[in-house]
Amino acid sequence: PPDVIVKGYVPRLYEYLAVCDLAITQAGGTTTLELTALRRPFLCFPLENHREQCVHVQNRLKRHGAGIPFRFGETSPATLARAILDHVGEPVEYPAIDVGGAAMSAEVIASYLTRRGG
Repeated sequence: PPDVIVKGYVPRLYEYLAVCDLAITQAGGTTTLELTALRRPFLCFPLENHREQCVHVQNRLKRHGAGIPFRFGETSPATLARAILDHVGEPVEYPAIDVGGAAMSAEVIASYLTRRGG
């Protein structure tokens, strides 16, 4: 459709995720965690037989009440279309995720380097 954009690799993907009305993604750990932290609605399709996506990522998403899981083999075009219409632009109430990890890591490294004379 004319208003749908399909992209391969996207540098600085978080910028697209931050402004999306609804993301449809496979259940990769980083992407789904970024969508959760950004509080964006999303549908996710874990790769079947991929333990990280089917177990670990899905358990984390359940804890956060984030994302709506689907299975490729069980999702018809009509089911997907209905889910898009039901959830596009939907406000979400995911709990806040601490996003200060990089700053905290930088402080620890700087402190270590200062003590070592670096």
